[in-house]
Amino acid sequence: MAKRSRLILTSDGEQAFGRLADGISRALDAVLRQERVKKKQLAELAGVDQAVVSRALDGSRNLETRTVAALFGAMGYSLDVVPRPMHAASLPAGERPLSHDRQKDLPKRRPADLESGTRDPGVSPRVERADA
Repeated sequence: MAKRSRLILTSDGEQAFGRLADGISRALDAVLRQERVKKKQLAELAGVDQAVVSRALDGSRNLETRTVAALFGAMGYSLDVVPRPMHAASLPAGERPLSHDRQKDLPKRRPADLESGTRDPGVSPRVERADA
């Protein structure tokens, strides 16, 4: 069997991973609260160990896509991911994002400086009931 190489992320990749993991964690927490489901109940429904649910809520671990789907699916929800250019929010209105190799030239702006008022550019998960 071939040895699996470890994925090494660029700083943009790390940033995208952090945003995605945080979004999944927040979405899962919101669904748990809305449905009034405890972590232990979700673990039983999804057929996973309670530690898996805790790690998903922590947001710092790399979960398999299948695990994320099982957690949301066990509560009757699906999870959609909407990709966005990472640096688009820092561009002046009407300008298109640059190619990845030129994005390093973009000015770094704090979220308060962004005209769009969006909290966080990048990948954002959207949760909806599976039966909707």
